[in-house]
Amino acid sequence: MLQFLSDIIPSLVRLNERLDNTTILKSKDWIQVIEDPENLGFLNTSMKISYNFKENPNILRITQNGITRRSSWEYLGENKIELEIEGTLYKFIHKFHDTQKLALMLEGSDKFIFLISEDEYDKLFTNQQKIKHYIEGTLTYYQTESSKPPSISIKENESFDITSFPSLVDEINILKASLVQFPLNNFKEIISSYAKNHSLMASWIKENPRLCKALTDGKLKIKIIEQLFSVSKDNSTFQSQLLAFLNDNLD
Repeated sequence: MLQFLSDIIPSLVRLNERLDNTTILKSKDWIQVIEDPENLGFLNTSMKISYNFKENPNILRITQNGITRRSSWEYLGENKIELEIEGTLYKFIHKFHDTQKLALMLEGSDKFIFLISEDEYDKLFTNQQKIKHYIEGTLTYYQTESSKPPSISIKENESFDITSFPSLVDEINILKASLVQFPLNNFKEIISSYAKNHSLMASWIKENPRLCKALTDGKLKIKIIEQLFSVSKDNSTFQSQLLAFLNDNLD
């Protein structure tokens, strides 16, 4: 019964809330987006599978074309959820959700199940929009929203404390995932210098041109790091501590 979307949303990353509050799971019936094997790229309109999450006990009702089977689910913490389907346990990592959409990635793979509300399903069904375009439209919206850095201010004598800037941790994790495609030559110095004052040494540009170009073209997201350097320009202690933190955590 369980079917996956593969290679359609490989770039999907967590862009919003964590799944620590499982209310979103229990808020509605979720309809699985399944590709039509005979009309690739479009919704399979001959198969409708819905997931209904109940609590105490954690019953999962899966209905396929009107026939319901009782399974189970468990939130494991750390953004992971386990679904028991037809006697098999599947462990998923939460990657994305809003009030109408939910994406879970099968742990250790690039396979997703993408769930949407009944209203969204009806829209996709009626409009016959390509699944990829539908998902990419969602990603474009949230990537645009997430690119807006939160307002940050620090006091004149404030020391750097990472617990005060949780969004910085998320940005660094995304940045590290992006850095795997670039050479490592002076990458820490390049990122720190560009974030601090938008300057790059000629030797860095020669030794690591692709990374330098990605930064200057805005393809690497360092908005929060840049903002922290900007608001702390008169606090040398804060900037030194921030530089040390970046050096320790960009590995």
